[in-house]
Amino acid sequence: MNQDRPKSFLFKNLKWISAALAILCIVWMYFFRRAIDNSEYFIIRIIPFIVIFLIIPLLLLTALISFTKKSTISFIIAGLSIFIIGFTSSWYQEHLNKVELNQYGVWTKSVVANNKRVTQKGGGSEWLIMCRYKANGQVFNTFYHTNANDKYKVGDTIRLIYSSKDPKIYTLEFEWKK
Repeated sequence: MNQDRPKSFLFKNLKWISAALAILCIVWMYFFRRAIDNSEYFIIRIIPFIVIFLIIPLLLLTALISFTKKSTISFIIAGLSIFIIGFTSSWYQEHLNKVELNQYGVWTKSVVANNKRVTQKGGGSEWLIMCRYKANGQVFNTFYHTNANDKYKVGDTIRLIYSSKDPKIYTLEFEWKK
């Protein structure tokens, strides 16, 4: 075997590249993912979960093992990153939405467009509603929300607040009061 063969740029700088990519992914999770969270398409909305559960831990694991040469602590930190980044970035996104709604919020009426019962794996079930509202001359649908005690029926009116800057950012009135 020829051991004098030079390593490629990628393998020579793997620890720095993986550390830089991990930092970029973390920054993206906190500051640039809002458009993806509000997408109509599930396949696009799942991207942050892939980043949280797969990409960031793998990049952190690669960087930490490369820098420290300690695999046990590297695995622990990479595993903890899933919970720390997952919870704090979700909390921060909710905070940003609430700030935007406080600043640019417009109250309007929405109409319950769909009411469905979903059975849980443990045997229980819950009712979910999806509402339709009009903003800036366009019609928008909400995601499904819990309909406690099947309180709302199709055709019922529920007030909601949406952002005049981005009407896909909204909160139903009964959730806003919490």
